[in-house]
Amino acid sequence: MPLQQRDFSEATNKIEATAVANIERKIGNSNYWCIVSAGAPGIGKTRFGIELFDYIKKNWNPPKQWGDVHFEYLYMNFRNGLYLKEDDSELIPEVILGLRAAYAFFIEKKYAITFDIFCVKALVYDKSIFKFDSVIYYYYESLKFSNNQKLFLYLHIDEFQMIDEWDAYNKTKQFFKNMIRGIAKFMTGDYPTFIQPFLSGTTPRAIAQQKQATDISFQFVDCPLLDIKSMIRIMDHFATKFKAPTTLLDFEAPEAPTKKDAANKKKKGVAPPTTKY
Repeated sequence: MPLQQRDFSEATNKIEATAVANIERKIGNSNYWCIVSAGAPGIGKTRFGIELFDYIKKNWNPPKQWGDVHFEYLYMNFRNGLYLKEDDSELIPEVILGLRAAYAFFIEKKYAITFDIFCVKALVYDKSIFKFDSVIYYYYESLKFSNNQKLFLYLHIDEFQMIDEWDAYNKTKQFFKNMIRGIAKFMTGDYPTFIQPFLSGTTPRAIAQQKQATDISFQFVDCPLLDIKSMIRIMDHFATKFKAPTTLLDFEAPEAPTKKDAANKKKKGVAPPTTKY
């Protein structure tokens, strides 16, 4: 699906500022930015996050100090598939996040195993294996870089309001805050992997509560509706992909009745229509 008309300048500027801060080892949460798209359902927040990654991968120039950068996109949906469960309350926040990252990295697109089954099998082993830091390390190693290449991991967390709802019933875990802290470590520190988080969801309040409690800041970006031209392009893309009818409903116009048809109707006792004056 080709990119459509979006304005990524604000988000790109914050990503650039965060990368520079990482290089220069700046201190202070005002130097590191998590991009957030929040608002009503159905306005295209998730798609905006996907398109932003595609845009920066193709158009953004990473810092020269990073050398050759490898871009990866990781999507975690906390409503579908990776939702938080009652069992998670027995785990530390680092493992709660790490299990989901491990599933998204290594299992989801390769094996016909649900996240629930994966957790049952995974937690038989040492839980420390599934701490978020460890999972990021294992994923970097799995890419088998030959020259200590920099990994730019764009972490898209969708339906983040579900985390806020879970936290409301598990107040001692403070999972949202600890999740952000775990991610921020890879934004501010000197690691082979740099993580740029993007959050999409429907509850800005959840973000507002974290502003003073994390090592990074949050930049809300507008998610404008697509213009008519872009909507038509999207429709055309999927119509072509799925071989949908290209004419209006693929119906043929009915033929006009002939005199012979009218005569046949008259023989059957059906009176032709009349016009009254």
